[in-house]
Amino acid sequence: MATKYVIRKYEFWFDDDSHYVSSEAGGDIGGVYQAFDDENMARQTYRALLLESLKKPNNHYRFTSEFSWEVSQFVQQQLSDESYYFHIWEGLPDQLDDDALLEFADKIGWLPYYLFSFETNEQLYAVWECALNSYLISRMRNGDRTPTIVGENGSDIAEDAFGIGCENRLLSALSCKLILCGTPEELSNSPELLKQFLALPDTGIIYDAENHVIEYGQNQPPLFQQYLHTFNSLLKQPIYELHPIRPDQIKQVFENPTVKIA
Repeated sequence: MATKYVIRKYEFWFDDDSHYVSSEAGGDIGGVYQAFDDENMARQTYRALLLESLKKPNNHYRFTSEFSWEVSQFVQQQLSDESYYFHIWEGLPDQLDDDALLEFADKIGWLPYYLFSFETNEQLYAVWECALNSYLISRMRNGDRTPTIVGENGSDIAEDAFGIGCENRLLSALSCKLILCGTPEELSNSPELLKQFLALPDTGIIYDAENHVIEYGQNQPPLFQQYLHTFNSLLKQPIYELHPIRPDQIKQVFENPTVKIA
């Protein structure tokens, strides 16, 4: 079992009320900066990137006054200089201890890059929505848009994996409402298997045998996404396809969602 390491880039922005932490400018939640097979190289690169970004003047990170005050307080304590106030155009003093700066930045959520790891034996998939001829784009809970990435059997990936976990489940992200009309023979090359599946209780997929209509139920069970994946695999014309994807291809999918990945 091998482990891969991914560095992702973030930015900060704010409005009149609060500040946010997001991915690269434009809401590109697939902003994979660099990927590594070697943990030491990944951590060294990650540390160097953090220090360079945190210390340089006129960087593109923007802060609320409250955030700037926290940085000012930190520098005052580190340098024993009560007159210091943080100005973004000046950068941070070179005299700051690197380890203390990184610890402080992590504590207040001020890291411009994040390092994630994952096991390479776990295959990831991008969801291709057949009706739209496009990869499925979901929304994170902070409003950012991101390609919908799932694991084996169409299950949600862990929300912290690579920092790209989706708030929306596959069902709510799909544009279609799964109202299919037709008999099992018309809809599937394996009609007996489809009939058996539709007869299962509590799948969240309802079949009206009299009118030959299939639709979502009002309440979805915890395993609905896996049921949806099974149902989808039985259709002659699937609702979506799962295309194997690597973390370094996520940005490509975000930028060109109508182009299938190789």
